[in-house]
Amino acid sequence: EHRGWQPDPRLVGGDEPVLVRDADGGVWVSTVPSVVRLHKGVWSEYGGLDALPRRVALATTVASDGTLWFGYRDGRLARIKDKTVRLFDAHDGLDVGGVLSIRAQGDEVLVGGEHGLAWFDGARFVLIKSSLDTSLRGISGIVRAQNGDLWLNGIAGISRIERHSVEDAIRDQMHRA
Repeated sequence: EHRGWQPDPRLVGGDEPVLVRDADGGVWVSTVPSVVRLHKGVWSEYGGLDALPRRVALATTVASDGTLWFGYRDGRLARIKDKTVRLFDAHDGLDVGGVLSIRAQGDEVLVGGEHGLAWFDGARFVLIKSSLDTSLRGISGIVRAQNGDLWLNGIAGISRIERHSVEDAIRDQMHRA
């Protein structure tokens, strides 16, 4: 069966929405001018969560445990876990510029942005630095291969960072992947 829903046109209007489905079966849509959630046929702006930033999310994903992640142009990241919103920014080590991509798989969260790539250690973000200055700019796609290597899409094109180099960069902030 194919079924469609139309949100209130005052809530959405952009032509490139970002979509994600939450653990409760709700569908989140981020498009100009806001973020809306459709759950059981009812639309709610910002999912009814007062702490969620009142702006469009550029990137979003859902982790295997149901945690939702939203990334914003101002470099902030929102985590929704058990209906509780936590915001992360440069004070939490997230210093990638505007958030363009998020990869959340198991316990691992990677965030790509205009100016870099960061890994979440469960409390703070750790920047992964590159030996090539331009390779970690404009990261709009992140894939973790079965062997642990990272494949990234960025301004410089497609790049690969070997698993051991990613692990070294996470352990030692002076190491460049």
